[in-house]
Amino acid sequence: MKKSTYRPAPISEEVLRDLEAKYGVPVEELKKMAKELKFGRPKLEMHLIFLANEAKKNRG
Repeated sequence: MKKSTYRPAPISEEVLRDLEAKYGVPVEELKKMAKELKFGRPKLEMHLIFLANEAKKNRG
């Protein structure tokens, strides 16, 4: 099986700081998440929205 060569564009520090403020996830954690999941900014933000919705559901 061939290994994927997909590499998303790097996410700027400014965007990471905006996501940190919006979702409360530290910048270092966002960088790690984006690298592990191979997400660019749009997919990373969608993932954060999903995680926030799941957290709301679990709280009640």
